[in-house]
This record gives sequence, C-alpha cells and structure tokens, in this order.
Amino acid sequence: MKQTRPAPSPSPRSNLWKLSVLRGLEFAWFPIPTVVLFYQHHGLSLEQAILLKTILSISIFVFEIPSGYFADVFGRKVSLIWGGMIWVVSLLPYCFLGDFVWFAIAEALSGLAASLISGADVALAFDSLSALDREGEYGRFEGRLGAIAGLSEAVCGLVGAAVAAANLRYPFYLQTLCILTYVALAFTLSEPPRHRSAAVGGWGELRDTLKWTATRKTVRWPIALGAIVSAGTFAIVWLSQAYMGDRGLPVGGFGVAWAAFHGVLSGSALLATPISHLLGVKGALWLMLAVLAGSYGLLAAIHHPWGVIFVATIYFARGLRSPLILTLLNRQVASFRRATVLSINSFAFRLCFAAIGPAIGWISDAYSLDLALAMSGIFFWVAGGICLMKIRV
Repeated sequence: MKQTRPAPSPSPRSNLWKLSVLRGLEFAWFPIPTVVLFYQHHGLSLEQAILLKTILSISIFVFEIPSGYFADVFGRKVSLIWGGMIWVVSLLPYCFLGDFVWFAIAEALSGLAASLISGADVALAFDSLSALDREGEYGRFEGRLGAIAGLSEAVCGLVGAAVAAANLRYPFYLQTLCILTYVALAFTLSEPPRHRSAAVGGWGELRDTLKWTATRKTVRWPIALGAIVSAGTFAIVWLSQAYMGDRGLPVGGFGVAWAAFHGVLSGSALLATPISHLLGVKGALWLMLAVLAGSYGLLAAIHHPWGVIFVATIYFARGLRSPLILTLLNRQVASFRRATVLSINSFAFRLCFAAIGPAIGWISDAYSLDLALAMSGIFFWVAGGICLMKIRV
C-alpha cells in the first residue's frame, strides 16, 4: 500500500507571500533620489557624502559572511528580525539629527543590517519551497521577488522625490515606517522544518563552508559569474547619471528614466524563468552576459540622448541575474550552509566591485566616459565568458 505523505505545514506556505511583502518593504528606498541634497542641506560636502557610502560598503563587506553564518546557526527568521531592528536604529539619525559623525554611525549600522538580511531571506525562501516540495518553482519565485523589488524602488523613488520637495527628512520618515512594518511581519515567519542548525560545528563549520565553496566548481564558478555581472549592473547606477548628463538628457527626465529602468528590471525578472526554459540555463546566462557587455559597448559608441535605451538593457540583464544565478547556487547547497554560501556570493560581488569600480572611475576622469564604458564592456565579456565556460548545468 502506497504511503501518503502528510500535507505540509501551512507555515512554509505563508512564508512565501510574507517574503514577497518583505522584499517590497526592503526596497522602499524613498530617500535615494534626494539623499545628496539632504547631505548638502546639512552642510556636508560631496566628498563627505561619498565617504558615508564608502563606510556603508565597508560595513557590508566586513559583516557579509559572518552574518550569513549567524543566519545558518540561529535561524533565518532571527537574522531578518535583527537586521530589521538594527536598520530602524540606523535610520533614527537621519530622522532627527544632522551631524556627519551620527550619519557615519548610521551607515555602519545600516551595513550590518543589510548583511543580516542578505542571504537569509533567499535561504528562507528556498527552504520554504523545499518543505512544500516545490523546489523547481524557485527560479520563478525569485523572479517575482526581483520584480517586486524593482517596482518598489521605482515607485518609492518617485514618491520620495515628491515629498522631499516639502521637507528633505520626510523620505526617511516614510522609510522608517516601512522598516518597522518589516520587523513586525518578520516576527510572523516560520523556520521551515528542513532547516537544521550548524551550531554544533562552531566557527570550524564556517571555515569548512568557506573551503567547500572555494573547492566546489559547481558553486565557485556561478559565484564568480554572479560577482562580475552584479558589478557591471551596479556600476551603471552611477555611470548612467554621468552618461545622461553628458548626452544632454534634461535633469527633469532623470526621475522618469529611473522609474523606466526599474520597470524593465521588473519585467526581465519575471521573464527569467521562461527565457531559461526557452534557451536552456546556459543559453540564458550567455544572453544575460551578451546584453550586459554589448550594452556597455553601445553606450560608448552612441552620443545621443536615445542611447539611454542601452542603460535600460543593462537593467534587463540585472533582472535576469538573481533568478538565474541564485537558482544555480541553491540547487547545489545544503540547507544548513545555504545562508553562508549566499552571503559569500554577495561578498564576492562587493569584492569585485571594489576592485573594478575605482578603475572605471579613474579611466572616466583621466581619459573619457566613452573609453571607460568601452573597456568595461570588454572586461565583462571576457571575464564573464571565462566563468561561464567553466559552468556545467
């Protein structure tokens, strides 16, 4: 007699819609379009503003892997709750203070919060689907999360710019309300039954996971490819502003372009799984890389405002990235070390951007933006192609 499997607990199922809402709240970045104006209003120079974001990047860089291990040991729910609570604290100086030192402390705390959330939410999503015997749906689910993030970022950016016209602190008030809601919802999450703690191994378990990741080709090469593509799609966030100004796009059009780029990102995130079914996973990865590298080359060659179309195509590649790369990784990693490996994936991106970002900026300042764009495209194609040739699916 065939033994029937008991119906899965409703808790992992409820995690799915909650994680979708959490992703939208996480990317409710109301202050982004006017944050430099906020700094200048409080007497900070552009150099100090950039220094604050450098502090944020260093904080994320330092805490990324330890926070992933924390999530594997103490639970992804706990990690998300602590990340949210620290994030709320980090927003308080922006809501009530106006001093560089307090802003620096806020950015350091924000980096810790981002590290605690990074990897833990993805691991919880995959384990929840696994508990429901729906692992095959992860790529589509991650695509939906990417679409939600893009739409949230676009809409909240427009709203934030509008309310900042009345008061530059108002966007931070709105973001704080969203993150408070994030914390409250995170408390209702449930750890899937397939997750087991790695606490028995102590820090030796973290060392073993680092070694395992470095030596396992099916994990190492997708992480390397993801780092290169992530660096390319992150660099364009800053390069696009210089490009649009250089090509004569009116400043008033920047906000509309920002929303349009994230609309493209959302659409491509939803299309990632259908594209991988049509072209195969390897074919979809080659498409992503070709669009990224080719778009950089076309941006270098086109000296008209309509060239901004190819900024949008880079956002198209960005939308494909997470569903394709994270699906590859999650299928190779056991639950007990998943959040740590996903944090290593994020760490690799930060390391890659730290290596190539300043070089791109230097070429742009010393020579020209066009040369920086062209050389970036060549680098992403060659380095990404080497990684992609090593990937076996």
